[in-house]
Amino acid sequence: GVETTSTDSSTTATPSGISNYLRQVFASPDYGAKPMPTDSRFDDADARNRAYDQAFEQDARDRDAYYGKMAMLKRERDLQNVSQNRRNLGLDGDGDVRPRVGEEKVAGMASLKEYLLQQDPSTLTPQELKVYQRMKGEQQNE
Repeated sequence: GVETTSTDSSTTATPSGISNYLRQVFASPDYGAKPMPTDSRFDDADARNRAYDQAFEQDARDRDAYYGKMAMLKRERDLQNVSQNRRNLGLDGDGDVRPRVGEEKVAGMASLKEYLLQQDPSTLTPQELKVYQRMKGEQQNE
């Protein structure tokens, strides 16, 4: 008999605990509660529209900044991907000795002209040979 009363008290305690919890969660506001006072700055329609427009413009600025940042990140990522692919394909490895435009300084050449003047004339096409001879002539005239 003692055991049954102890189990009964525990079973009656659990639902009341749940109902108390539900009463707290879904409690209606106290009787006579007053709503928060509204902001007097937005009483007339013009002020409300102005505030709305300002918020809308700020939102547009934030969105533009966000998308600009994302575009820059994407551009950087694409650049890294391209250089990674070039490395994977062996285009920029040690075996590649062809100069690219803008890499003269990196390659340690004073200029592309010097590099072209160091070429072996026997390996040049007729068109390139004309340019080579003209540059040689300019170099000797200096």
